Amino acid sequence: MDRSDRELITAIKNNDQDAVRVLYERYYAMTVRVALKTLHSTEDAQDIAQEVFMRVLVRKKILAFRGDSQLGSWLYKVTVNHSLSFVRKKMKMQETRRLILKECREFNSRTSENADQLWKLETHEKTEHLCEALDTLPGLYGKCLFLRYYEGQKYKEIAKKLKITRDRVGMQIMRSRNLLNKNQELKKLYVS
Repeated sequence: MDRSDRELITAIKNNDQDAVRVLYERYYAMTVRVALKTLHSTEDAQDIAQEVFMRVLVRKKILAFRGDSQLGSWLYKVTVNHSLSFVRKKMKMQETRRLILKECREFNSRTSENADQLWKLETHEKTEHLCEALDTLPGLYGKCLFLRYYEGQKYKEIAKKLKITRDRVGMQIMRSRNLLNKNQELKKLYVS
C-alpha cells in the first residue's frame, strides 16, 4: 500500500529510514527535471537534486514543511531556489576561473624569471597547458583543483571558501581529475 506524503513525513519525523527512501524515490526524478530546466546540465542537476535531498531529508529540513501546499510543490520551490543559488555561484566562478588563468600565468612568470631558458620554456608550456585545461573544466572543478593543488588548501578550507560541503569538494576534485586524465597530453605531463 502506497503511503501518502503526509504519512511519510510523519514517519520521517519518527526516524523511519524506509519512509526516507520512499520519499526520495518518489521525488528524485522530478527534482532533477526541475534543476535541469535552470542549469542545462544533467550532471549539475543531479548534484543539485542530491543536495536538496541531503538538506531536506538528512538534515531534517522537512520538519519545516508546514503542509500549506503539496510536498511536491514545496520540493519544487526548494529545488528552484537551490538551482538559482547555484547559477549565481557559477557566474561568480566564471569570473574566478578567468582570475585563475591570470594567476597561473603570473605564477609561471614569477617562477621562471631566474631560471635557465630551457627550464623556463618547459615550465611555461606545462603551466599554460594546465591553466588552459583548468579553465575548460565546468562548474567548480577548476577552482577546487587550483585551491587544492596550487594553494595547498585542505578540503575543509575549500568547502568554507566556496560555501559548499566537504563531500562536494571531494566529488568536484575527483570528477575534475577524471576529466583531466582523459586528456592524453596532460596525462603525460602530470601524474594524477
